[in-house]
Amino acid sequence: MGIGVRCPGSTDGLLRWWADRHPDRVAHVSARGRVLTYRQWWDMSQAVAEGLRRRGVGRGFPVGLSFPREAMSDFAVCLTAAHRLGATTVLLPADETADGLSELTAACPPGLVVTAEAESPVEPAVTVEAGGRLPWPIVPVDRLAEPGDAVPSPSVAVPGDVASVVFTSGTTGTPKAVAITHEDLAGVAAARWAELTADTSAEACETVLHAYQLSTAAGQWAALAPLLCGMRVVTAPRLDPRLTADLIEDHQVTELALVPAMAGLLLTLPHETAAGSVRRVTMGTARCPAPVLERVRKLFPGAEIWIEYSSTESGAAGTAIEYVPGMPPDVVGRAGDGEQVRVVDEQGMPLAPNGIGVVELRVPPGAAVRSYVGDPSATMSTFRGRWVRMPDVGYVDEEGFLHLVGRTRDFVNLSGRKVACSEVERIFEDYPGVVEAAAFPVDDAVLGEELALVVQAGQQVRADDLRAYAAERLPSFKVPGKIAVVDELPRTRNGKVRKSDVAALLAGSLAATGEQHDDVVTVVRRAVERVLGHARIPADACLFDLGMSSLQLIRLHHELSDALGTRLDIGALSMSWPLAELSADIERRTRG
Repeated sequence: MGIGVRCPGSTDGLLRWWADRHPDRVAHVSARGRVLTYRQWWDMSQAVAEGLRRRGVGRGFPVGLSFPREAMSDFAVCLTAAHRLGATTVLLPADETADGLSELTAACPPGLVVTAEAESPVEPAVTVEAGGRLPWPIVPVDRLAEPGDAVPSPSVAVPGDVASVVFTSGTTGTPKAVAITHEDLAGVAAARWAELTADTSAEACETVLHAYQLSTAAGQWAALAPLLCGMRVVTAPRLDPRLTADLIEDHQVTELALVPAMAGLLLTLPHETAAGSVRRVTMGTARCPAPVLERVRKLFPGAEIWIEYSSTESGAAGTAIEYVPGMPPDVVGRAGDGEQVRVVDEQGMPLAPNGIGVVELRVPPGAAVRSYVGDPSATMSTFRGRWVRMPDVGYVDEEGFLHLVGRTRDFVNLSGRKVACSEVERIFEDYPGVVEAAAFPVDDAVLGEELALVVQAGQQVRADDLRAYAAERLPSFKVPGKIAVVDELPRTRNGKVRKSDVAALLAGSLAATGEQHDDVVTVVRRAVERVLGHARIPADACLFDLGMSSLQLIRLHHELSDALGTRLDIGALSMSWPLAELSADIERRTRG
């Protein structure tokens, strides 16, 4: 069959097409070298579909799938099996608690949950034993398909029905459930169908390596990529740089699909481990620090590095750009063919080039528009006709390139002046040894909001050095009032920094590293150094001579109050005294 072939309308139809024409081609390689050919996938999918049908699964029935990365082959089989029956797959994280799963699925509770094999060495969080705490039957995948199962009836999937429910990353709040139709999933292949079917005899194909969590939209894409794009998919069972290098070499990987967290881990690889087979590296799901992009470029000098910008909500709509050294760190590309990007003001009116506002992406003609499950008001707010409102603030330049300034909830209001967290983060990510930075607002009794920062870095990086570094590159009011260095930032399952959890990490880090000084002069001098970002301020210096602003004075007040364990009278800092005399006065006030 050739270019005139009509694209099948469901993932089950796609699977049958590939199984008929390339039965022995490997579609998936997962943990411990397990391979899944298209024919095996088709046979297993039919058997699992029959097992689900016997348990009452049919059109519209919500089937929870909870699989770790190690079980990618089983996950892919269960996806197509459930879709064959017209069921809705609810993608659940394999490492979530029972209480967390109950909260997550409040708007779309599954009728049953399928998990990894009962005898698998992988220990999923959702187990049969957890059933006492969860209101759904839990069935290991190997108990669904039984020898001699009859082939189920033909697929009953209807294009407009919901095929999958995928939860957003929840970086700043509770994740939302996004509904994806059968037409949406299978439609990804429609644009490339002529290309895919032009040469049915070719045995070679692209091999992509990923480490996405299977409960995410990216994980679902990886599971279906052999059907949508004709790719062989290799799944890394864990985020491990040495394992990644080995998998690239063993399977002659041609494309890497990375999230920034995985890319950051590659910083530990020596240059000589780079594999010549890699021709493309795709970065997606979150902003990637420029130093990480540059390191990836040096590791894979023969590969194109592409930055892609989209979301679970936007689906087929997005932007892309090839990374080149020196490229502005905030640019994420232009819209593709048939797609559009714009920036709007608070009233939803499009802005002229370089106008800063909320980013919106337009779903291309023929592609399905998504929605939230059980949340009509949020659906109306985010999905505006074919335009999808993103959680980002940015601008489009005269050449049509989208630049991201920050998240809609990723600004700090410092005494009336708004500071974009992304701008501050990029400055700190240029510091040697810093892997990634997370800036965010914290409540402040005087300022209302204060800017705080947590960086992921090695032990050689000190908060005081970071503050001094930033003071030379940022206006004083943009230098964070609180800075902490940690080994690892909290992340969502697809690698984005979970800023809703970073504040607690900041408090714990500051408490663990707090200074204990009997010498009040030392406490005052070091607090002034931190606030101003200067080192070795002499004890006879005066605050006013140092050019301390009112904002910095308030920050100094907080620093000293925290260091001395008392709520210091801010009036004590208004005296035009040298630091030594000021320290003596503060000591008298605090001890009197």
